[in-house]
Parts: sequence; structure tokens; C-alpha cells
Amino acid sequence: MRAVRIVLGVCDFGMAAALAASLRQFALLRFGSAPVPAVMPDALLGVRGAAVAFLAAVPSCVIQALIWFVLIFVLRVVLRRDWLAAGAFVLVYVLLNVLGYPAAPVTGALFAAVQTGLLVFVMLRFGLLALAAASFAYVLLILFPITADFSAWYAGASLSAVIAVAVIASPC
Repeated sequence: MRAVRIVLGVCDFGMAAALAASLRQFALLRFGSAPVPAVMPDALLGVRGAAVAFLAAVPSCVIQALIWFVLIFVLRVVLRRDWLAAGAFVLVYVLLNVLGYPAAPVTGALFAAVQTGLLVFVMLRFGLLALAAASFAYVLLILFPITADFSAWYAGASLSAVIAVAVIASPC
């Protein structure tokens, strides 16, 4: 029962990381960076496509969580302190984001630190399953087109992603 409550609670961290990623994209656009198309094309193909995108996101989130777990484990062994390993892990992802966004490196680094820091906190505090759940909520909110305009042609995909995250995050 405790594991279920933890998984439900960490979806908030996934939503916060998705918000940080969206704010990073908005800030980078304001500084003249090129837009990054980050939408799953399958999510735009109707109900069947959205179901395929959901099912494809699950194993990728589990694999990402396992990769992060191994990287944090190696950093823990090398650095011998949890907080140093977490800081080094966030620093590696910040450096990768700085190299990826040369137009505004400080802005990209700041938002990448917040986004990665949230997910690393989830992994260190709550564990591997919680990281996979937070990553799943993050992926659904980032890779599905989210809109408040229900007359848009992709509003169904947007609504399905938001409802799925709300269902996962709501208590039974």
C-alpha cells in the first residue's frame, strides 16, 4: 500500500519536471534558439496511435530509469557520498544540455538542473519504481501535444495524456 501511495505522489514530480522542460523550451525560444519538435507522431494518429504511444512510453521509461539507476550507482561507488553522486549526475546532464543549446547556455543549464534535480531526488528518495512512474508522467506531458483549445485537431491526444496522468496520480 505504501508503494502505491509513493507512485501516486511522485507523478507530481514528473509533472513539475515536464513544466520545467516546457518553460525551458519557452525561454530558449525567447533567446532565439530554434524550436525542438518533441511530439510523438504516433500520438497524433487517433485513439489507436495514442494507445501505441502509451504502450511505447512504458518500456522506454523503465529503461531510462534503469540507466539512471546504474549511472547513480557507479557515481555512488566512485564518489562514496549520495549527495556528491547526485550533484555529479545533475552536472553531467546540465553539461549535455549546455552543449545542446548554444544560443542560451545559462538558461538551458538552469532549467536542465531543475528538471534533472527533481527526477534524481525522486530516484534517491523513493526508488526505482517511483522514478519510472515520474518519468512516465513526464514523457506523457512532454511528448503528447498539450493544448487547452479543444477545437484543435489534436485535442483528443492532449486530453488523453492529461487524463492518463490524472488517473495515475489520483488516489484509488
